[in-house]
Amino acid sequence: MIVKIVMIAWLGVRSRLGRSALTAVSLFVGVLAIVIIQAGAGAARDAVVANAILTNGRALTVGVTTATGRQSLAQADRLSTVLDRELNSVGGTSVSVVEMGGTSIGGGGAELTLVKGDFRAIRPFPIVSGKWISSGSSTTIPLAINDVASSKLGLSSGDSATVRIGYVNRKATGMIVGVVTDGSKEPNAYAPLDLDLPWVKELAYLAPARVLAHANSKTGVAGLTDLVHAAYARTFDTGTVPDINRLDTQESFGETLNTIGLVFSVVAGLSLIVGALGILNIGLATLRERSDELSLRRSFGATKLQVVAIIVVEGQIVALGAAVAALAIGLAGFSNIASLLSNGIDISQQSFPLAAALLGIGASCTAALVGSVAPAVRAARVPIASIMRV
Repeated sequence: MIVKIVMIAWLGVRSRLGRSALTAVSLFVGVLAIVIIQAGAGAARDAVVANAILTNGRALTVGVTTATGRQSLAQADRLSTVLDRELNSVGGTSVSVVEMGGTSIGGGGAELTLVKGDFRAIRPFPIVSGKWISSGSSTTIPLAINDVASSKLGLSSGDSATVRIGYVNRKATGMIVGVVTDGSKEPNAYAPLDLDLPWVKELAYLAPARVLAHANSKTGVAGLTDLVHAAYARTFDTGTVPDINRLDTQESFGETLNTIGLVFSVVAGLSLIVGALGILNIGLATLRERSDELSLRRSFGATKLQVVAIIVVEGQIVALGAAVAALAIGLAGFSNIASLLSNGIDISQQSFPLAAALLGIGASCTAALVGSVAPAVRAARVPIASIMRV
């Protein structure tokens, strides 16, 4: 009986193909909007989060600045060593950094950051070419520059350049060992902090060293802050309370992304509502012209429930057809949509949002069901005697 009802419903759709197609278009747009929103939201979220990680560090990263002076770099080194032992148990790490403006490389300005420790464990820069920096030497400064500096300064891996160090106003020879992507739109360069050069010690008086500490998200902000406070107190045996700042910004984007996703989901929902209204309108408009057909079916023994089922199944056929077409197009264009919205971030690991596909199918079928209930109920009430009207 079910197969027979489906066949009858399919014949009904075919007999009104133009109207069914127009109804399917609105459902098609709604389902495609849901898929595109989910694909775009995933790509946008990955792009935003990836850029936030590159520029400010992985989730749950804090920084503490040591006082300038003769012992500044040594203090940062000691604190980082103690923190490394403490953070080991919570899947974290710490590094020491000194940031210097006013540096020029090969005649062009760049921000130079000296680092000690596994810096890329906190800010995982993708390497475009070459390699990441290692320990320095007494003659040359190994430099990793970002892609912006490479483009603006015309430098690439293997090139050497004269470096004028900001703050200390000293010249040195730099060797570009690698080019990375660091999420910045300004020229940046990175060099090891343990350089065996005299001017490095001068930096202790001019540029404060910072210690960055990263832990897994289970530790919590309060837990990581307490851990850094305790390590600071043990390292320096002082009552001074360090100024600890959270550096990562991933969570700040969550509310914005959710709001954007909600707005576009409402748009998709409205498209599906339009589709439901289209099915309702067509169903009610065609009842008069289908009254003979329906009463004839009743006269041949069809029950009211079967008539209702035929009308509802017709709507479901249209809804499924629209959903399948939308998903096929969404699947075919997923990589292009994701790439367009990812702002250059690698989305090779992103997969087609199956959850969104199932949601789209369910929403389309639900919209069709809502739109076909009223016509179905009215169709069941068509009197058998209407077939006898002249």
